[in-house]
Amino acid sequence: MLLNACQAMSEADFLTLAMILKADPVLRDRGLHSVRNASGQYEAGRKGLKWTLADVEADAAELCVLAGDLVPPQLRTPAYDEAVRAAQIAGCGPAYTAEEREAVLAQLFAAVPLRIHLVLGEGAVRRLVGGEKARRDQLLWLMRLAELANVTVQVLQDGMGAYAGMGLRFTCMSFVERQFDGIVYVPRLREPLWGETPDEVAFYERTFAAAAEAALPQEASIALLLDSADG
Repeated sequence: MLLNACQAMSEADFLTLAMILKADPVLRDRGLHSVRNASGQYEAGRKGLKWTLADVEADAAELCVLAGDLVPPQLRTPAYDEAVRAAQIAGCGPAYTAEEREAVLAQLFAAVPLRIHLVLGEGAVRRLVGGEKARRDQLLWLMRLAELANVTVQVLQDGMGAYAGMGLRFTCMSFVERQFDGIVYVPRLREPLWGETPDEVAFYERTFAAAAEAALPQEASIALLLDSADG
């Protein structure tokens, strides 16, 4: 009943099962977080709940983000994000809140830290989103994040020509729990597209891997960010 979502799982149910199965403490804590995150949404889910990017990220172990010419919402500074949102017309996609961004940041320092691999185009580095100061602060923030062992930042140079996934933005998400397959999030102007079948996920994962292979290595990418921030 629980596995088929016919019945909501309480924290007591989960902790009892974890104790009986002698679950690893780290996985137990992650699972308990998932139960708490879903508890207030179960009934709505039975009526067709549409999960948000932040909802799924709360349980992810790794995010592989192909970002194009726009820094993804998870890694934006407040000024950069405000400028992006202000430029959009009303009703353009779901908002990614500051609280959700802070939650992702917290996961980067968790006992089992979230891993993020970001590949973005050089256009995202050069574009004056929010003005010169906002652009510079955004680049410095990406550089600080890249100092973490679990964060990788790569840049696709303008001069390299075409590359796999050019013109696309998407996030591949994987999970610690083996029973949870990877999924793909593709942002669109109104409603996002979710890819869940093995073929879909594998296609996007191959595309991301090809783009990452074509991008500058992290050390060279950080040097490019620093040069652009100083310039």
